[in-house]
Amino acid sequence: MAVFAVVHGSMAGPTAYTRLAEELHCRGHRALLVELPVDRPELTGTDYARMVAEQLGAALAEDGAQREPVVVVAHSASGLLLPLVPSFRPVTHLVYLAAGVPQPGMTLDEQLAADPDMLNPAWVGVDPFQDHQAARRFLFHDCDEPTARWAIGTQTPWYPEGLYQERCPLVAFPPVPCTSIVCTDDRVIQPAWSRRVATGRLGAQVVELPGGHCPHVSRPAVLADVLTATTAR
Repeated sequence: MAVFAVVHGSMAGPTAYTRLAEELHCRGHRALLVELPVDRPELTGTDYARMVAEQLGAALAEDGAQREPVVVVAHSASGLLLPLVPSFRPVTHLVYLAAGVPQPGMTLDEQLAADPDMLNPAWVGVDPFQDHQAARRFLFHDCDEPTARWAIGTQTPWYPEGLYQERCPLVAFPPVPCTSIVCTDDRVIQPAWSRRVATGRLGAQVVELPGGHCPHVSRPAVLADVLTATTAR
């Protein structure tokens, strides 16, 4: 058994990942859906990483699973805080799920100015929480209608301003094995950028999935299989 700590992205909350958690449970794993405060925009990536580690530690202690492999999966914007988590507790593997990746020493704005290919230009400035048609077009375009309606209902207005404004405090990425899951029809994080950064910056294994930015919604069983295989390796 492995323990998967799943960290939600911006404009989402833990509820959006319940279908993935169910699939992981069916495969004999434990899934912890990390909950980050959405009403404290001043918090930095360092603050959030500490919270992930604290919630993970509490869950492991409660379940007596201290010796199980621990995989942290960060979706979308939470990829910016993911490599900070090992500073606060040991983990076995890091998974960037259709995620941003920090550049040590830079804020997100500085990184985008130096390397503007991360985001789909059409996505910039879109508020999917207020504009459900935009949510359907950019986030859930590969979902059937009932699934898309459910997913839109799970959206949470989390805009982590402090995360975006913090200069990534890393000098180097942690020596923890990592995987980048690239969604080939992602309309938020550009797939070509994800591939390039995964191999060039992270030295990560790249796994490609068909579909859009939210495979935990559109194809949770497939994603659970990929995560399980990652743990097995």
